[in-house]
Amino acid sequence: MNLGGRAPSFLSERDNDKAGIYIHYPFCRSKCPYCHFYSVPLKKGLHSIWMDGIEKEIEIRSRMEEWEAGFDTIYIGGGTPSLLEGDAVLDIRERLERAFYIEPPEFTLEVNPRRLEPSVLRDWRRAGVNRLSMGVQSFDDEVLRLLGRGYSAQDIRPFYEECRGAGFHNIGMDFMLGIPREKPDNAVRMLEELAALRPEHVSLYFLEELQGLPFERVVALDPPDEDFVVDSFQQIEAGLPVLGIDRYEISNFSRPARQCRHNLKYWRYENFLGLGPSACSLADDRRWCNPPDLEQWRHGLRSGDRHRDGDLSLPRDKQLSEAVISGLRLVEGVCPSDFQRRFGFDIWIHYERELSGLEKQGLLILEPDRIRIPQDRMLISNRVMMEFA
Repeated sequence: MNLGGRAPSFLSERDNDKAGIYIHYPFCRSKCPYCHFYSVPLKKGLHSIWMDGIEKEIEIRSRMEEWEAGFDTIYIGGGTPSLLEGDAVLDIRERLERAFYIEPPEFTLEVNPRRLEPSVLRDWRRAGVNRLSMGVQSFDDEVLRLLGRGYSAQDIRPFYEECRGAGFHNIGMDFMLGIPREKPDNAVRMLEELAALRPEHVSLYFLEELQGLPFERVVALDPPDEDFVVDSFQQIEAGLPVLGIDRYEISNFSRPARQCRHNLKYWRYENFLGLGPSACSLADDRRWCNPPDLEQWRHGLRSGDRHRDGDLSLPRDKQLSEAVISGLRLVEGVCPSDFQRRFGFDIWIHYERELSGLEKQGLLILEPDRIRIPQDRMLISNRVMMEFA
């Protein structure tokens, strides 16, 4: 694994002015005990309420001049967006295209490995979805049961193969580490399965943000061994490049040219529009979030969009701080000259003390027009980022 040398630049920073669209689908068959995202069980009538709200919100946002440059990524997350039928996805796509200028986008749908009629997969493709983000989480049945995932390890490969057969040539697989009862061969098994399946993208996340959730007690009663968790991550981290899947962000790995373009917008601090309850938006120096409640969100839209949470104008130094912290998550790091153009700040001067101190500790690599965290320090990146907060 190459930990030194110049980091690759997968896409030039701010290579265009196109924003991304995130749509939050807040429904699940049941709530996973570890999930901190806004979601509720899908009940009769709720889907129609959500669709009506999305239609209204698209109409409202289409009047904002911030989105005149258009969009080139769409991402439907949740929740469990794979509960959506193809006709609903197509309806959303057509409404977006009537309201905004949209280039041929990267169009991602989050899915869970479950039995589906082949026609559903084909309908997603006809609706324009060209990338799937598959929430696998684990290949261990005991872990999946503990997480309340509602499928078994043996369901994963058939579903994946059905997706391939339906014409999906860009599939990511998401996994969680640090779950109680993980077996010693967890990393080896994951790498074996990935070698056989050959996805285009892999995400590795640590189980966290459990405060107030049912799973908090599970972890308290059976805490995972931290050394084992880190060893597992590092074993997978070292094994993925052998499979042709290289890291481009702290927790994300991909094949060449298969980075998630939508998520890169977050890390590069580019504009994005959030639709649906709990979805957030960034439009130049403005940021806001929708209420994490279906009824409040709908009521706010009916009342002229007056119920957004935290609608604020960000001062330049705050934007710079957030952009540096986000950008340092990437293997390629941040580009000081780009930040000078965007924010009017010289990073070398503004953060002279922080940059010098972190470089001396071996936590940053400073190049003529690039600042980045060494790959072998990515797991302690919080120590770096807190210096810029």
